[in-house]
Amino acid sequence: MMKNDRTRQRCLRELQSYSFAVYEALLYLDAYPDSKAALDFYNKYKKLEARARAEYEQKYGPITMPEDATSWQWTEGPWPWQNDEGRK
Repeated sequence: MMKNDRTRQRCLRELQSYSFAVYEALLYLDAYPDSKAALDFYNKYKKLEARARAEYEQKYGPITMPEDATSWQWTEGPWPWQNDEGRK
């Protein structure tokens, strides 16, 4: 695996871990909506998730369709299987 692939995978895993923490905090807040600690946790990890998403998308392109999209940006670049050309 190339160094760039490892860096991309690390960025994606970081984003996924923050997304997981945010989702779990939301589930917890459904049951305990008055928990200040849970709300603080949610806000902290929501910011970390947003930062990780912005970093990933700046380096590697959009990961999901934005809510205010005016085009399908991910169709403009190479498809995932095209990125593997020449790595044999």
